[in-house]
This record gives sequence, structure tokens and C-alpha cells, in this order.
Amino acid sequence: MAAGASRRMGRPKQLLPLGTGTILTTVVDTLLAAGCTPVVCVLGASGTQVAAALTGLLVETVYNPDWDTGEMLSSVQCGLRHLSRTDIHPGCLVALGDQPGLTPATVRALIGTVANNPDRTVFCSHGMRRQHPIYLPVSLWPRICELPVSSTLRVVTGDPQLPVAYVNVDSFNDFRDLDTPEQYDSYRAQTMSDTG
Repeated sequence: MAAGASRRMGRPKQLLPLGTGTILTTVVDTLLAAGCTPVVCVLGASGTQVAAALTGLLVETVYNPDWDTGEMLSSVQCGLRHLSRTDIHPGCLVALGDQPGLTPATVRALIGTVANNPDRTVFCSHGMRRQHPIYLPVSLWPRICELPVSSTLRVVTGDPQLPVAYVNVDSFNDFRDLDTPEQYDSYRAQTMSDTG
């Protein structure tokens, strides 16, 4: 998911420099390194610039014309409809484009749990709280796509009757959103000290 307007950041956070790339390319590299394919980036605000930043990566892009409507649901719906038009998929991971701390190990652990629970919605969990990325089995896609864009994904994923599984992750760093300049500066300084 990379369609947001980054209002709290004040500039497109997908394009902010991080390491040898950007916040978004860092997430994409993690997904690719973990064996995710295809990786589909749902674009919205600053879509042309974000798509250009992804040039050369093994990524499909799709533009969500309703990116500014409601919360993230319209982008999830856009991505699911795109996947439904191509190959047959058993499900998909929904990852956020502003969580560069996500590690390949966490994504692989999620994929491993999916392999043992292919019909369940699988959540990453830290401190007993659900986090992204999450796995949505294809059986849920029609139900999600039928929701009004003013709704939220939690209407489906929060259903107490929904069969679920969890991947417990010790480090919260995997799930840190970078929403503000302060969060970005802090995270960037941390990563520079970790690699320095």
C-alpha cells in the first residue's frame, strides 16, 4: 500500500531517502528478498513520481483513483481486483509502504505460517496486537471488495468468526510507521548508527 498523501509528513514519504533507496523501495526489497511474487504497489497521491522511483524493480503498479476516499480500504480493494484479473492466487499479503523496518525474516515467518494455514487470515502480532503485513486468503476477497469505500478492512478482519492464525514477532521495529518528520529523522538516524 503506497497511495497515501503523507499529510503528516508534509511531503511524499514513499520517496524519502533511506539507505541506498527510499522508504518504499526498502519495503519492496524486503518483500522480494522474502520470496513474495508478484509484488503489487497500489499508488495514489504522487503516483507518477512513486512509479518512477520503482523503475527497475520487479514490481507491478496499479493506480487507485479513489485513494483519497475513506481509509486504506479502497487501495486494498484496488490491489485485490488487480490480482483477480491476472493469475490465480491463493491469497495475498497486505504490507504497508511506510514500514521500512520490516525484515525478510518476519515476512518468511508469515509465509511459513500461511503454508500451514492456507485458508486462514494470518496476522503478524507484537505485544498481543495485530500488525501488518497480514495475509488475506482469496476466499475473503469478494467480501472485502463488496465493502463501501467508506468502510474499513477491519469490518472483515475483525469478524470474531473469522478463522485466524498469528505470527508472533518480538521486535516492534518491524511495524514502526513513519508518519511524521520526527519519526523519519529518528528512524533514519537509528539505521545510520546501526550500519555505521
